[in-house]
Amino acid sequence: MNNRRYHILEVINQRGYVRFADLCSEFEVSAATMRRDLVVLDQEGLIHRVHGGAKSINPPAEQPAVLSTYERSILAPQEKVLIAQCAFQLLHNGDSIIIDDSTTCLELARIIASSNLTLNIITNSFDIALLLKEHMSIELFFIGGIVHKTTAATYGAIAEQTTENLSCNILFAGADAVHPEKGFLNNRLDIIPLKQAMMKASSKTVVLADHTKFNRSAMMQIAPFDKVDYVITDDQLEDDIYHSFGENKPKIIRASIDKI
Repeated sequence: MNNRRYHILEVINQRGYVRFADLCSEFEVSAATMRRDLVVLDQEGLIHRVHGGAKSINPPAEQPAVLSTYERSILAPQEKVLIAQCAFQLLHNGDSIIIDDSTTCLELARIIASSNLTLNIITNSFDIALLLKEHMSIELFFIGGIVHKTTAATYGAIAEQTTENLSCNILFAGADAVHPEKGFLNNRLDIIPLKQAMMKASSKTVVLADHTKFNRSAMMQIAPFDKVDYVITDDQLEDDIYHSFGENKPKIIRASIDKI
């Protein structure tokens, strides 16, 4: 299943029913392209095509609220590695950084784990902490709080209060959606205050987001574009989408093999 169809399935499952016109608008594809995608999903038994739209094969309440780390990691895996390699170039010995629980940030942590950089790393991700806990040149700080079992990461008031007292060079963070007017958005409302606290604690904020996250919508804004220093994406981000960001284009880095 390609990335767009996976996200279409995700939207239909979350909402139970979605109008055909709304899907075309949200994913910015033609009616013919969306019709093909829905036919494939219907033939695979993943949705029901109905007059004027599509519906989930299960009630929304039965759908997981958040994709697991594994489910997120299999989306655009090559792009995530490319983005992480580009992000790694921003690091220097002695930096203090925050890495959040996004799967692209996990790829960055894997690259750091194979390097000799001396870093202070703060994270709310169990996967990242376990990956880096024995690295001799990394001072690791884990943010405590409520544990979200699906994502294996912490959140909540304790995590936010702890983060507010920190001071770091760079935050590397993920987002569910990147939009030219709405900025950076997320579907998990409970994690947004922690992401905002991480931004306040950091001199620079770098968002890591593959091309499928662009011009999508999500439930709530994390931050507007003017609060972020760079957005690193992959070279599959189309020119028309890139140019739609207007004066914010210089903040968007399209990582490619020849730039690594």
